Amino acid sequence: MTTQERASVESVSTWHVAPEDQGQIEERAYGADWEIGILWLRVTDQSIALGEPGRVSYRRADADDLTGQWEPWNGAPAVDGWTEVI
Repeated sequence: MTTQERASVESVSTWHVAPEDQGQIEERAYGADWEIGILWLRVTDQSIALGEPGRVSYRRADADDLTGQWEPWNGAPAVDGWTEVI
């Protein structure tokens, strides 16, 4: 993760879990840094099968890759390709 990406993901103060992702072992939460145009997907593996509960990874996409509305509280946003950064 680049320094700019780290600063961007740390600047996201609100993460939304879409209704279809709530209560899942792999929780997907969505956030955005609109100042620099980056959308974030935070994936938290809440299983204990690997012995590491709460393992978190991040994926990013440019805001221009959003193909629908940004309303992650209503449903997962439609994005053309997420890139894993961690």
